[in-house]
Amino acid sequence: MKEKLKKTERPADKVIEERVLRRLGRPTDLHSIDVKHLWGKKYRVNIWTKEDTDAPVSSYSLQHSYFITMSEGNIMKSNPPIERLYHKGGTTEDSTKKGIGPKSHDNEATK
Repeated sequence: MKEKLKKTERPADKVIEERVLRRLGRPTDLHSIDVKHLWGKKYRVNIWTKEDTDAPVSSYSLQHSYFITMSEGNIMKSNPPIERLYHKGGTTEDSTKKGIGPKSHDNEATK
């Protein structure tokens, strides 16, 4: 479902957040998503995850960052392009891709 916005309205941060998550998927360790309006129809979207540590203080990591441009037709363009990385359970299609997700356990010695 595409949301239509009036030309005079700037896209709501929530709409951009939802579209980014729809394309990327939802990391299981998601902490927050920051959508910052920069100028005109330009936005910065940062996706923060919570790190698993034994430290008494919580640790967070900037996992993904996108420069978003909204066009007249309410089409969202992203730099870098948003790829589907997370599926149910927060795993990736190719866990070796970009170092995100669980490591592959292929054992070359058994092949």
